[in-house]
Amino acid sequence: MVKRIVVEKLVNPQILGQELVLPTSKRVAKNRFMKSALSEQTALFTPDNPETHGLPTQTHVNMYEKWNAGGFGITVTGNVMVDQHHLEAPGNTIIQEELDNPERRKIWKQIAEIAKKHGNLIVAQIGHAGRQTSKLVNPKPFSSSTVALKTKVFNREFGDPVELTTEQVKTEVVDKFVYTAKYLFDAGFDGVQLHGAHGYLLAQFMSRTTNKRTDKYGGSARNRAQILVEIYNGIRQQVPVETGFIIGAKLNSVEFQNEGLSTDEAQEVAQTLDETGFDFLELSGGTYETLSFKHRKESTIKREAPAAQEFDLPRQILSGKVHSAAEFPFNDDLIACALACTLQMSQAGQKSLAEDPNINDGIMDLSDEETVREYLQIQNQFLLTVLEAGKEGKIKVGLVPYKIDNFTGNSSEFLAQKVSNNF
Repeated sequence: MVKRIVVEKLVNPQILGQELVLPTSKRVAKNRFMKSALSEQTALFTPDNPETHGLPTQTHVNMYEKWNAGGFGITVTGNVMVDQHHLEAPGNTIIQEELDNPERRKIWKQIAEIAKKHGNLIVAQIGHAGRQTSKLVNPKPFSSSTVALKTKVFNREFGDPVELTTEQVKTEVVDKFVYTAKYLFDAGFDGVQLHGAHGYLLAQFMSRTTNKRTDKYGGSARNRAQILVEIYNGIRQQVPVETGFIIGAKLNSVEFQNEGLSTDEAQEVAQTLDETGFDFLELSGGTYETLSFKHRKESTIKREAPAAQEFDLPRQILSGKVHSAAEFPFNDDLIACALACTLQMSQAGQKSLAEDPNINDGIMDLSDEETVREYLQIQNQFLLTVLEAGKEGKIKVGLVPYKIDNFTGNSSEFLAQKVSNNF
């Protein structure tokens, strides 16, 4: 029996079932539930083989079939990277002109088609890690300025960032985002979300902590948001508003650090993007230096909850079967939260609905104390192997090996003998 978040007062959930019209694209979400992005980290990680590097697998197809069959009005994918040399994590999906091939286009079309089968909207989050790229992937990553990231995260170290020239902002960033968005449009996706939060490259431009530029991309909050405006306009040149293609963005509401994006600046950036024509803005918080992705406000706790355990949570709530999400033990532990939810997504992706119509079959129940104890034992062993691999100059790729048998994706290590060089 799943243990659930305690509900103080029962209310009628039917307002959550109302349609939502997006203002620019005029697309209609069939309800008010949105599955936010979480990096799946299950794509193939083969840096020496461009044919398969960053290629999605059947696991992705199955999980997005289930997200949408479960009733989410909008499903946002995990981070689709626009540059193979600036990954958020090994196992990211990648869409880049240099990696294009028929097999890659085929599986992205397959994901879009099956994700839209139930009348839901499928939106791809697209991003670039910038200075938050692992040193083993790229020791000289691009960023808005040369402010290095000294914090170690997920046992990863980061390189010395190279400041993008004004010209490179277009060729190495804007053009790559535009290419990826057009690619996804051609594949049948309903839209894209630009990842401008959590300290990744677009957030590096918007934050005073990392943006020390004196050109048109530095200074005021509006100037620092100019890169998002240019990406939006570039996409619209390729995919006009009349197509109904959605463009949204994910932003930090605040950064919880000195010189970080303040609430007033976040409001100014949001106004700029609204005036530009963005369909929606999702607000989050934190960076790798201040891992504040956890819920801090009571209103956030009431509005948001991990949903990787129950892919059909919207359907259950709207039918009156349940009134809240399952209890989750790792809300204040980012590493455990990310590893557990990533594993749950891949557990769901082991089978298609044709193979097993039970949408949540095979997903570990983290509201069960015994399951949590078993999982944490194996997770901690896994983290030790990640740490040891890093000491040997290796990148450990794969999932916590708990209750997952029929997995298509990464399960190996890559010896980082070759590294990217931006020069």
